Amino acid sequence: MHSQKGFRYAMISLILSIVALFVTIVSIRFELDIFSLVAGFIVILIGFISLFGFIASLKGIKEKNTNKKVLGLIINSVFLLGFVFIIVANIYDIYSALN
Repeated sequence: MHSQKGFRYAMISLILSIVALFVTIVSIRFELDIFSLVAGFIVILIGFISLFGFIASLKGIKEKNTNKKVLGLIINSVFLLGFVFIIVANIYDIYSALN
């Protein structure tokens, strides 16, 4: 049950990442700043969804091994690590700009 929920969150994160990529391309192509803000919001949303999916996948770790369980755990982990990396990189950039 939890692994199914984790897999659903992983699929939502994948779809949102494709949408964010499309919005970023439109933003660059037409030089519209509002699309950059929308893409940033989507990336933050992906981070939170992957966090919820990772937690759900961890709750289902003792469930029977299925492809969906493993795939959900891997995808949520990758998105969560990417989100953490983005946060750390932004904090480092802010720290560098202030010094």
